[in-house]
Amino acid sequence: MSTPAVQSGTGRSSAKRRARAVASVCEPLEVRQLLATIDVSGTIPNGTVWAGTDVRRITADATIPAGATLTIQPGAVIKFAAYNVNLLINGTLSAQGTSGSPIVFTSIADDSAGGDTNGNGASSGNRGDWGRIEFGATSTGNVMDHVQVMFGGYSVPGEVYVHGGALTLTNSTIASSSNVGVRIETANPTLTSNTYSGNAGAALSMDLGSNPAISVVTMLSNGMNGLALDTGSLTTNGFWDDPDVVYWLGNDVTVPAGKTLTVGAKQVVKLSAYYVDLVVNGTLSAAGTLANPITFTSPNDDSAGGDTNANGASTGSRGEWGKIEFTSTSTANTLGYVQVKCGGYSVPGMLYVHGGAVTMSNSTIANSSGVGVRIETANPTLTSNAYSSNAGAALSMDLGSNPAISGVTMSSNGMNGLALDTGSLTTNGFWDDPDVVYWLGNDVTVPAGKSLTVGARQVVKLSAYYVDLVVNGTLSALGTSANPIIFTSPNDDSAGGDTNANGASSGARGEWGEIEFKSTSTANAMDQVQVKFGGYSVPGEVYIHGGAVSLTNSTIASSYSAGVRIETANPILTS
Repeated sequence: MSTPAVQSGTGRSSAKRRARAVASVCEPLEVRQLLATIDVSGTIPNGTVWAGTDVRRITADATIPAGATLTIQPGAVIKFAAYNVNLLINGTLSAQGTSGSPIVFTSIADDSAGGDTNGNGASSGNRGDWGRIEFGATSTGNVMDHVQVMFGGYSVPGEVYVHGGALTLTNSTIASSSNVGVRIETANPTLTSNTYSGNAGAALSMDLGSNPAISVVTMLSNGMNGLALDTGSLTTNGFWDDPDVVYWLGNDVTVPAGKTLTVGAKQVVKLSAYYVDLVVNGTLSAAGTLANPITFTSPNDDSAGGDTNANGASTGSRGEWGKIEFTSTSTANTLGYVQVKCGGYSVPGMLYVHGGAVTMSNSTIANSSGVGVRIETANPTLTSNAYSSNAGAALSMDLGSNPAISGVTMSSNGMNGLALDTGSLTTNGFWDDPDVVYWLGNDVTVPAGKSLTVGARQVVKLSAYYVDLVVNGTLSALGTSANPIIFTSPNDDSAGGDTNANGASSGARGEWGEIEFKSTSTANAMDQVQVKFGGYSVPGEVYIHGGAVSLTNSTIASSYSAGVRIETANPILTS
């Protein structure tokens, strides 16, 4: 047998060539080794660095313990092996990619990042292929920049779950969660210049004890393109001041007594359904500006905050949510440059001042399915507000309130004025808001021992032939020659404009009943008063029925019956 060739010179030369050939074949394999898949689970030691040249496959929950830091370099790919696999941060995560080399957290099935890691052939990730990245309460100094998080969210609060930890998330994409994109609880993360895309639930959601800083938001095709708030009561003072994202109320939210909710300029708040209310037992501070008003509106109102409910182009309609209510324990509430619209379903008023102290100015109350503003047992200050297209009255009020209303603009309401309840005054009354018509839908009585003061220039319209103002106590109606007080018909557009919204009209005799002064009434004074278009089926338009009345410098006109009827009385009627 001959000697092997490898022993010869030629053989040595051939061996060298073979070695070079093997080396040339191995060189690409060495590159792939740098991109090798490295399995991870359990506790991650402090100081660990995940290189940008590797794919990390998290096969079971991996935890960064308190006090430990994990650094992930640009270009790294992290894949989660199953629906129940999570990355839990109790220490610190530093994941700072770049625009050219983002860090990717994704599904084991996502071949677009790091290739076919699971060796199953071509595949793409699906929502819910893994769980969450959670920042626990002990985690601090967490930074995620130029990061992509995709295809998680299985049976967890959010694909990224800020659960008490400190997080700054910037220039990143949170996408394709089977639930919420980012969930915030008891935390104040900073979220800047992020994209939320294709998440099955809300882009973001939040409890009522957090105060994130959210800005420069891009929303695409989420189940809800906004920040969904939990139902319930604020657990601390609240700040809804992230105008680049819509705040979404899925059910009632309450501001408890002693707590304050501050809503920032340009913020849009959408109340998602006919049964949803914002109830204020504490304090609401909503200070918009002329350029950047605050808006409370319907889920379908795409004019404010875009297509938040992802139902395609839509506009809001009356009655698509309930009310903002200020209860008797609420104090120091202020609303300035606020738009409230498309609510009012089956409630006393879209804005319901129910015993609370409210100052509202330069605001718009529009498109309620009922009353725009309802006032009960309260004395709000309402200045320079517009009331538009409310199906019911612009405002309504019980007989125990005394608002200060001025600078009113009314258009296209069911009734362009302030509708008074029927019944008896429960306290001394003051009808002294001459910029708004007071509207009596039925009889109002001033009981014995109580007084009603009507201010100069006030217009009072009695709405129907059967409606009377009955005085058993005292009526003081002191106008001036320049600003007389007017009691008139609902159709008399010459006083207070088209209050009943029936188009141009003028009053006629007998369109309401009487002002009656009964025997228990005392010290009644009417000066510079006009009374007209009443007298239907009554003794007189002004009926002095045993009461003490001084009527001076006034006009009694266009009665269907007598102008003034006097019985068992000694009135003073002068000029």
